[in-house]
Amino acid sequence: MAKILFTGASGKQHNDKADARAKINRINDSTIIINSLKKSGHTVERKKVTWTDDLSEYDIGIVGIGSLGSPNYANMMNALYAISALDKVIIFHEDWKIQGTMKGLKSSIDKLEKMLKKQWANGNYLYDDADKADINVLQKVMQDIIDGKYPVLIPGYDWGNKQIIADILNIKKEHVNNIDLSPYVLQSIYKDPCYSGRTQIPEDRELKYMLAALTDNRPWVKKLKLTYEVDYFGCKAIETAEILEDELAVFETMNNYWGVLCPAYPQAGSGWFRMRFMYSALNKNIMVMDKQDCDALNIPHITKIEDYSLEDLQEIAEQQSQAILKYSTSIDQFDAKINSIVEKYL
Repeated sequence: MAKILFTGASGKQHNDKADARAKINRINDSTIIINSLKKSGHTVERKKVTWTDDLSEYDIGIVGIGSLGSPNYANMMNALYAISALDKVIIFHEDWKIQGTMKGLKSSIDKLEKMLKKQWANGNYLYDDADKADINVLQKVMQDIIDGKYPVLIPGYDWGNKQIIADILNIKKEHVNNIDLSPYVLQSIYKDPCYSGRTQIPEDRELKYMLAALTDNRPWVKKLKLTYEVDYFGCKAIETAEILEDELAVFETMNNYWGVLCPAYPQAGSGWFRMRFMYSALNKNIMVMDKQDCDALNIPHITKIEDYSLEDLQEIAEQQSQAILKYSTSIDQFDAKINSIVEKYL
């Protein structure tokens, strides 16, 4: 069994208590991975690394990174130090905005001195421990990431073309390691790891759309030219958007709608993890998603539910549900996979 360091650029990655402050009330990805590895017998230490820390005691590290300049990733410089100081490391890309992460590294590598001096109005540095950072070390590890030196761990389903991710991150496809977090998410919200979905579609399900997201996706929705009503949830920028209490509320609310909207994203077709896929499949909603995702799942591309009768909608919903659930994994399968990923790079 290995001694593993789990750290990263965000509080969720390096702080055990970060769940309490999360905007999305569910077990976070880092906690799922850490708990699973501990179940397999590994010693896992989750902590915030600072410059000059001796990391030689660890057999391997899992280090999360994100976009430079984002306050969510204030610990980025310490995370980069951890990557440089570890003998063996897997980079964790938790944020779906991986194109922005890579773009930020490339554009910032020659501007580090200026970036490290940036401060908030209260005098605190933008980046944690920026005054202790070694620019030469940072530039080297940033270039190594740009050059695809390190294997990566991503939240992702087993369907989809992982070459899309490999191309964005400039690494070999065999070093893109995906994990489907849904069995642990379902266990955390339903307290039932064997939950297998709805058996009946409600007779009063509304011919409307639901979109639950923290960001404002109205410009994307406008392009869809829908005629049925769209109800928004979770986005504070939309005055009419209801803030749902937790993930269980999201899941249960989805059951009231025929249509579920899945906003476009750059790595469509890759099977990037989005819990709405699983929720929709279990509820037997119809998800309006990117054509590349439909192609990856080998299902027809549905652009709007207005074009179909209720009988058609039932058939389409069943088809989508089966296509997604065909790839579903159990908690035991998750545990075995994350353990095998770590052992692969030891």
